[in-house]
Amino acid sequence: MFFKPALLVTAILATALALEEHYDREGNKMHYCPSCATKGYVLKRWLMQHSESGQSMGWFDWRGSNCEEGVVFVVPCSNACLTVTVEKQKGGTEYEYVGSMQECSDQMIHGSPDLPGGTDYKAYNKSKVFVAKRMGHRITYNFTRQSYIDIHSSMTYDIKDHEVVVLTERKIRKLSAWTYRDWLMVASLVIMGCLISCCCRALFCQVKASKPSVIRRADGVEDIRCEVLTEQNPTAPEEEKEVEQVMEKKKEDGEMDIAEEPVAKEDSPV
Repeated sequence: MFFKPALLVTAILATALALEEHYDREGNKMHYCPSCATKGYVLKRWLMQHSESGQSMGWFDWRGSNCEEGVVFVVPCSNACLTVTVEKQKGGTEYEYVGSMQECSDQMIHGSPDLPGGTDYKAYNKSKVFVAKRMGHRITYNFTRQSYIDIHSSMTYDIKDHEVVVLTERKIRKLSAWTYRDWLMVASLVIMGCLISCCCRALFCQVKASKPSVIRRADGVEDIRCEVLTEQNPTAPEEEKEVEQVMEKKKEDGEMDIAEEPVAKEDSPV
């Protein structure tokens, strides 16, 4: 029971969003009417087009629609929307619902014994209900100037216009105002930049401080040392050079004895 009304409302809203404005030949804005028919109404075509009784009414192809389930076509209309309901007499004053049809009344009814004479119903633009009994049936003609599609369409347009105004105001406010969020974002970017800069600087200094240096000793062996150790004992290379100079001088003068020579050899690597 709940599914059919929900489906009808959903279909109406979806249709209203896609509507475009239409104008008739005189430049008047047209409104919209549902176009649909039930299976029971289609089976009563002989009743609604019974020429012998003076009934002359238009007929359309409503295949794919169903008024009872809310599946309708939407058509532009200059005059009133028309809903025709057919009921069959069961006995006495009791009638049973057969079917219904909804359509634009433009050029729809050319003549009917069910309606009062002297009125052009092909261009009927009033909201009124007529009820007639004919050939064992009760037929109701409901003319309405504003359909439920028009009502939902106007509501939808109002909502859309309101949303556009709100979005425009928000956009203008966002472009013109400097809020606390903007200040917070700028401060965060500055802090992040400082942290990244400090980390990079510390890493660079650490790599530079631990860079190895190669020192060639007097015996031809390369001694790999770090500048950190050199900074801790900056006089070590000078003392080593003095020792080497003394040893070279002793060799030249021939003052190095035999006992000292093995010791020097033991100190030298293989």
